[in-house]
Amino acid sequence: MTSFRVGGEIAGTYFPGYQIMAVVKNQLVVHKFKSVIDGIGIWSFVQQGARSRVVLDHLAEENRGDEYLARLFHWQGLVENLSALCERRSLPFENGKYIVEPLPRGIRYATCPEFVAAMKP
Repeated sequence: MTSFRVGGEIAGTYFPGYQIMAVVKNQLVVHKFKSVIDGIGIWSFVQQGARSRVVLDHLAEENRGDEYLARLFHWQGLVENLSALCERRSLPFENGKYIVEPLPRGIRYATCPEFVAAMKP
């Protein structure tokens, strides 16, 4: 990470790199993907009483078909890991699959191919 500010760049070992485009303290972070995938990521932080809800929106031209489903699966894993980190528990999602039993609440498939196959009509 170069810095967590507008213009700063983030690089990950498994997830795409991006550049931060906007930060609204305690409310919103917007970034543009620089590697692996296209588009813009928008992280919204919504206060709900004493808790916060984190929402990730990924706006991209290539979000369609199996590619959309694969991205959805991986973003769910990223958000699950963020939750685990904040709650000081082991990260459940590693190298593209869930490594914990039982799976986190609301997650039904441990791998992307299982998820994509289940979502197809």
